[in-house]
Amino acid sequence: MFGILLKQARLSAEMTQEDLAVKALLTREYVSLLERDKRSPTIEVFIRLVRAVGLSPGEVILEVEKSLSR
Repeated sequence: MFGILLKQARLSAEMTQEDLAVKALLTREYVSLLERDKRSPTIEVFIRLVRAVGLSPGEVILEVEKSLSR
């Protein structure tokens, strides 16, 4: 679920995976794995990613929580 939200936020911010990777100090390949829910980020990486796309960690956690309760 986090991967879908991350991709939507990245696209809304008009960023490529490469743009996001550079801003969050990651590789493009890792961003791709996260967006496809093939990997889960550490808390530190999670915070860097969501801040890089202009969201707050709390906003994203609430969205993931909502999707889990559906």
